[in-house]
Amino acid sequence: MTPFACLKGSIPSTPTKKRQEIYNTPARSHLFQQFDDDCAVFSTSEIIRNATPSRATCNRWLEQRNRYGSPAYRNRRRESKILGRKPHHPPEFWKAFVSKPNNNGEREQDLEVQMAGEGAKVGKRQARYQIAKHTKGGWKYAAAYTAKKTSRNSRDDRVSYGNEHKGKPIDGWWNTIYFTDEAHYDPLQQRRPGILREVGTRYDAENIGQAADYRRQATYGCFGQLVRDIGTSII
Repeated sequence: MTPFACLKGSIPSTPTKKRQEIYNTPARSHLFQQFDDDCAVFSTSEIIRNATPSRATCNRWLEQRNRYGSPAYRNRRRESKILGRKPHHPPEFWKAFVSKPNNNGEREQDLEVQMAGEGAKVGKRQARYQIAKHTKGGWKYAAAYTAKKTSRNSRDDRVSYGNEHKGKPIDGWWNTIYFTDEAHYDPLQQRRPGILREVGTRYDAENIGQAADYRRQATYGCFGQLVRDIGTSII
């Protein structure tokens, strides 16, 4: 018979550790009272042998009473890392608050409006603190927007023009062409719209909006001419 024949077919596992019983303050007081009543008749070893806690626990408690006095009667516990009242919302609430779907521009609204829609039970200042604490720099940042797509007719005209004149030289042709562009802004809008998001998610699909309608915006026009060895001169 081999030394490991008895283990054949068995699944190795880590032995379960016996759960250590946690004694409260009355258990300490009962041991001290029993020790004070019987110390004149029985020895310390006999008293500990008949006590409910283990021998090591009893010796530690008696040593603590001799060293600290009355504080040894109280059960000590670890200092809590979370002080103050219990929060109104768990951390998962604020993570979902920042990453919720941007339906109809919901995350582009003011923070008070979003809090009312999600049923937040804290003030704006506390909401800002909780968002910064439980998310990756979550706050309302300037939103990224995509321009509206060029119409099919304009795109076809531009491609056709480029293919037709792509072999033309710079001197005598391209340096006589003026390239134009335009910039738009809304005079009724004081600042650029923002969106509630985390740091590093600016260009995620759900955080990108579509540019506003240019028909109600003011327009600045600019054009430039291509110059050899210099670049583009803005006029």
